[in-house]
Formats: sequence, C-alpha cells, structure tokens
Amino acid sequence: MRNGAVVAAVLLSGLLTGETGAAFRNPDGVALIIGNRAYKYDVPQVTYAHRDAEAFRRYVVDVLGFDPENVIHEKDADKATLERIFGNRDNLTGSELWRRLHQDGNSDVVVFYSGHGIPGLNDKRGYLLPVNAHPDTAELNGYPIDVLYDNLVKLKEQKAVRSVHVFLDACFSGDSGGGRLIGATSAIRVAPLRESSGLDKLTILTAASGKEVASWDKTAKHGLFTHHLLDALYGGGDADADGQVTAAEAKAYLDRHMTRAARRTFGRVQNADLRGVETAVLARAVGGMFPVRPGIVPERQPGQRFRDCPTCPEMVVVPAGSYEMGSPASEEGRFDLEGPVHRVTIADPFAVGMYEVTRAEFGRFVEATGYSTGDACLAYESGKFEERSGRLWRDPGFAQTDQHPVVCVSWEDAQAYVRWLSQETGQAYRLLSEAEWEYVARAGTTTPFHTGATISTKQANYDGNYAYGSGRQGVFRERTVPVGLFSPNAFGLYDVHGNVWEWVADCWNESYRGAPTDGIAWVRGDCSRRVLRGGAWGNDPLVIRSATRIMGVAGSRYDDNGFRVARAVGETFPVRPLIDLKRQPGQRFRNCPTCPEMVVVPVGRYEMGSQASEAGRNENEGPVHRVTLEQSFAVGIYEVTRGEFGSFVDATGYSTGNSCFTVEGELEERQGRHWRDPGFAQTDQHPVVCVSWEDAQAYVRWLSQETGQGYRLLSEAEWEYVARAGTRTARYWGPGESEQCQYVNGIDEAAFSGRTPVGCHDGYVYTSPVGKYTPNAFGLHDVLGNVFEWVADCRHESYRGAPSDGSAWENGACSRRVLRGGAWVSGPKHLRSASRSWGGSRNRNYFSGFRVARTLN
Repeated sequence: MRNGAVVAAVLLSGLLTGETGAAFRNPDGVALIIGNRAYKYDVPQVTYAHRDAEAFRRYVVDVLGFDPENVIHEKDADKATLERIFGNRDNLTGSELWRRLHQDGNSDVVVFYSGHGIPGLNDKRGYLLPVNAHPDTAELNGYPIDVLYDNLVKLKEQKAVRSVHVFLDACFSGDSGGGRLIGATSAIRVAPLRESSGLDKLTILTAASGKEVASWDKTAKHGLFTHHLLDALYGGGDADADGQVTAAEAKAYLDRHMTRAARRTFGRVQNADLRGVETAVLARAVGGMFPVRPGIVPERQPGQRFRDCPTCPEMVVVPAGSYEMGSPASEEGRFDLEGPVHRVTIADPFAVGMYEVTRAEFGRFVEATGYSTGDACLAYESGKFEERSGRLWRDPGFAQTDQHPVVCVSWEDAQAYVRWLSQETGQAYRLLSEAEWEYVARAGTTTPFHTGATISTKQANYDGNYAYGSGRQGVFRERTVPVGLFSPNAFGLYDVHGNVWEWVADCWNESYRGAPTDGIAWVRGDCSRRVLRGGAWGNDPLVIRSATRIMGVAGSRYDDNGFRVARAVGETFPVRPLIDLKRQPGQRFRNCPTCPEMVVVPVGRYEMGSQASEAGRNENEGPVHRVTLEQSFAVGIYEVTRGEFGSFVDATGYSTGNSCFTVEGELEERQGRHWRDPGFAQTDQHPVVCVSWEDAQAYVRWLSQETGQGYRLLSEAEWEYVARAGTRTARYWGPGESEQCQYVNGIDEAAFSGRTPVGCHDGYVYTSPVGKYTPNAFGLHDVLGNVFEWVADCRHESYRGAPSDGSAWENGACSRRVLRGGAWVSGPKHLRSASRSWGGSRNRNYFSGFRVARTLN
C-alpha cells in the first residue's frame, strides 16, 4: 500500500537532488517572437504570420543556439501582451524581456514580428497592430514602434545586453482611414518619424522602405521578407564564404532575391531597410556548416497514429478542446491542491505517446549517447522510501522486459531523452504540460477516472487491496506491467491511470491559483520540483484519479516514476541540429562500453599556482595567475585503466616497447617491464602505467576515432582546475597531511621506500585500483596520488607568459611534457594541487599514467 507513500514522496523529494539538463551554444540569448495572424474589426488576416514566427523560432534555437526557455513566442498578441513582453514607455524593468536577460549583460537579444501595423491617423507614428485593435485608433490601442526602439536602445546604453537584432516583416499599406488594407500584404511603416542617435547601437532589418508594401509568398507560405531572410540566415547570405552572415550580407541577399521576387510576382517595389550596425553577425556556421533550412511538415489529424522512426514512441493525435481542470469538492479522496477548478482551452491538436516510454525506447537513448542515470534509485520497501544503491532503470528491483515502462528516471532524465529524440527525428518532442496531461487523461470525461466513477484492476495497474467508491478490491501485482495491457481511453491512450507516475513539464505550485488557462506549462513556482501525474502500481485507487497531482525533485529517481512524450502536429519546420546532446555539470556518461567514464565539470575561473606561504611549494608553481575556462568539457572520473588501454592495444596492435623505468634498487630503464608487467601485480581496474606522453596521445586519437568525439589530454590549467574543484587549499580536502590516506594512494607506513612516510596506511604499496578513495567535489578520484598524469603542455620553468584561458601551453621545451598530481611513490610535498613535474615525452615509467578529457560543444 503506497497511499502514505504519496506524502512520503512529497516530503522526501525536498531532500534529494539530481543531475543533468540542457546546455546551448548561446544559453543567455533572449528572443521575442510575435506572429499576429487573426485580427478583429474586419482587418485582413496575415495568413502566414504564425508560420513566419514558428520558422523564426526554429532559427534562433537551432542555428543561434538559444535556450528555448529564453524564447518568448506569442501568437495573436493583444496590446497588453505586447506591453508585457516589450515593456512600455514608463516600465521597462517589468517586461518579460528585461526579466529574461542575464544579470551580467551577456544576453544577445533578437526581436521578430510578423503581422499588421498602422500609422496613427493624427500623429503619423508607426504602430504594431495588436490583434484586438482597430486600425483607426492606433494612437490609443497600438504599440508604438519608437517605444520598442527606445527601450532596446536603453538596454544597450546601460550595457544590459550584448547585442540587439530586430527583424520586422511589416510595412504601411493602404488607407487605414478608409478601412482598406491591401490583401496579400502586411501593414506598417516601421521607420520612426524622428531619427534617434541610439538606433546606431542596434541592428534593424525591416521588410520594406518608405511607403512600400511588404508582400507574401504564397508558394513558400511565408512573408516574402521572412522567406528570403531565412534563406540568407541559413547560409545563403554568406557571400564571402567566411562561415558567417552579417547584416549587410543579409541586406544584399534580400536586394538580390526578395526585391526581384516582389517585382516579378506582384509588380511592386519592395526594398528591405537596414539601420544600425551593418557589420553585426546574424548567423554563424556550426562545425564549418550551415544547417539545411527545414521544410514544412504537414499537419496531422486527430486520431491519426504514427511513429517518427522505427524505435520512436508510437504517437496519437488528440483534438483541440476545452475542459474543467481539477476536481470538485464533492470528489472522494480529493486534495486541496487539485483546485480551484478552472477552464482550460487547448487551441491546437497535438500528439501524445500512446504508451508510457518503455525500457527499450529509453535504452536506445542511453546506448546512443552514453547517458548515465547513476546507480541508485528510491524504492518503497518496509513502509518507507529509501535510496538504494544498485537500483537503476535496468534493474529497479523487480523483473521488467523491454515492453515495460521505464522507471528510476528523474524529470531531468526525461528532459534529456526528449531533447535527444528531438535531435534524432527533427521534431520538437517534449513532456506534456500538466494541463495537457489531465486533458488527455480525461479524454472528454468529467468523472474521477476515464473509466467512470470507479475503476478496477482489470482496467489499470494499482494496489488492488483498496477500492474506490462503489468499486471492489482486486489484485495487487506489486510491480509494473507491460504497456498497453489494459484498454485505452477515448483518445487512444493507455495506462494514464496507474502503472507509473508520469513526469510533466510544470514547476510545482500548491494550487491552481494563477495557473495558465491555455494549456501551456506553468514555468513559475518552485522549479526545482516538478509535477507528477497519474499514480502508479503501488498506489491505492484514490491516488490514480485524473485530478491527482504530486511533486518530486527534478533530479530524484523513484522505482515508480516514468514519463510520456508529446509533440506539436501543426505545420512545423523541423531541422536536425549539427550539435550533440548537451550535457550539464555533474552528468556522468560513457561513449562506449569500454570507454572511460566521464563527468562534466562546470566552467569557471580560479587562481592557478601556489602562494609563497604554502608548505612544500616550489618556485615553478608561480607566479599565481587567474585562469578563466569558458568552454564546457568532460573529464575522466578515473585515471585510464589497464583494461581501457588494453582495448586500444588489442584493436590497433599498438606497441609500447619492452622497457620501462622502475626502481628495483635504482631508478633505471629495465627490459621486460611494460604496461602489462610493470614489476608489481595489477588488474584491469588499476591505472595503466609504463606509458609515455606519446602513448597517451595515441590512445586519445584512437578513442576519438572510435567514438566520433574529441577526446584529448587535459591542459595543465584544466588539470589544476579540476583537481582543486573549487578549493584554494594545498589539497582538495584541506591544507593538512594527516588525512592523506583517506583521499590518496601515496607514500605511507607500508611504502617500500626508505623515505619518511606519513603516519597512516592507505592500504596499498604500489598502485591501487581506481576509485578506492574519496573523490573531490567534481567527482574525480585519484587526482592526487596513485599515478602521475600526463597533460598536454610543454615544459616551462614558471607560469610567466602562460595562457589565461585554460588552453594548453604548446610552445617551449616540447620534448619534455608536464606531469601532475603525484603518485604512489610521492610524499606530501608532491601530493598538492599545485605541484608540477615533467618528463621526456617518450619516457615510460612505472608511476606515470594519464586521464582523458573531452570538449563539449
């Protein structure tokens, strides 16, 4: 019985955290995209405005690399919406634009508008026309374009933004006083009547100049300006083939293509207008390539079933509609957080996974990406939830096949899956919003279950020891069942009641007060916690009602939590980005079964080197200097093992020779010593030794070829950054030597050497298996001790002239390379984060190995 487990899950979720999330090439970028199509007061529709806006949204996400959460995309905006987004003359800091900007001024801002506009009859100012505004009263209910420009200039002058690019597919068209607006055009004169010196700080590209009209392209189903502008931004405008499109190049492309198309098709003059920073870069190639501009995917119809790939979830299209969300006070088992009841309108059809995502579907994602969900999961046993090691989606503690719903996945794991699925298919997969979830679960019903006033264990998987309403007790299966075992609801969805809880997109809120009424996800509230719906195999029936809702921490994994996917089905503009799945700091992964396990480390800055007061300091550890790492990267959690290096040798026949420097009396090169036999016993879980810098480079080149990823050695600056893991003390556990044996394998009481050991025993005379000691704050093991680690840099006697951006120092004495971290033969002096050594790049000795890194796009 897990009825009490609902409360336990809510309470315990506040104590647990998780890992991954999205990362983007320009995560601080902010886009404001408006498509105004459906106008009142007999104003002609701007037929393709929604398509213009959707296509531009795909451009800023897929080409510019903006985080979708920073893309404000509105359809059919009224004046209140425009003021909420852009602010007004008196209030900029309350706008959505201002609230999305990065506090350090790092945001690039993109504004796009497709729709009508109008000049004021009296003041002749230009206005964006809200969909509920009358064209004869623009001064009262239009949005002044000069206010938009002034607000954007203020942000630039205050250094609150890095760049501002404005694109307006609109112009003045027709006699508004007479109520006439020309068909097949959009309408507004966008040039401000007064010239502002601040406009030279922006880049403004508009559809037409002066009193020209902006036409539509019925073949492309876009505004003529938007259609040709997107062609330019997807690489067509890169006239000098330098991998980027400037504003001037985009204008030149429009002059060549859009202007001629307007003359040829409509017999009109239409010249794009460019103001401000003409050298501004509007688009850049990714990996040396511009992505192919996406084509249009036709809209699917309600009831249609489909898959976007053979191993993708099977989807069904659900119709648009309205319903009452929440539960009435009279419903048995109701919780207060299920109210107040409110009407939600889902304006457009969309597709939903017919089944909860299965183990097989999630497994394909893991195999393709090396994504790791860790090695622990919360399980409800002996009356309480506890995190249990060894439990994971492949082994949740009970038997499953690939047709069972995946469990032991967090909200963040589910988000990683839908991002990957979107990249694989070119479609915008996502989690359902909470409002969408209840809408599709009810499927037109108003009763507690889609089955009616009660439910039975012949209709859903739950704890049958309990009954609801007039229902009867049934079986308790005590685990998940394969998806689709029971009859679907009226929309064709299976298991919306029971089996597993399903993560949805929304942040947690204690009630529906202030909730969206249009079906979108509620992204305000406690966003460290997310909503779960539908109940699970261990819950009694009152907990699996259509209205029941609970919360869980976004990073927590439970043995009864899974998810279901959704995606839009309107005419869309899919594109497969040229970048890999983005990884977040703390995420662990492998790119192949025999690859090193990696962890993503955060970007940051630190002081490299040691202070003069640090015990054991050497002069080559200075001068202390600041290093800033801005590029995300991943690091091997462990030093490369004998097993991992052996996979490389077996695959390539690579030879490391038949000699290695060892201490067997004296330090000298001895024949018969090599990485398979360094002179002491090792297993495949020990760090490889008797490898040179050149051997390490051969390994990372092979690993890169095998995986298609950019593996490499760390730079020296990166090595010290990840070794310190945010600390400033001599060692990542603190300044002292007494705790050494808890954290590292170095010289100790059991050491073979006659040198004075520390007063403890670390358990090993020679190398230890990797991962035996407490890791640092970044999750790395053995960064000090066990084996010295080769890094990429050439030898330098000090840091004078060293790079400050974290890159490898690749000039100097490059026949000798840097070693860091100390080894099993090292005492406290060398077991410090700042300690540096070096050796010949071809030398092999039995206390040196290496660790790998991988750059992340």
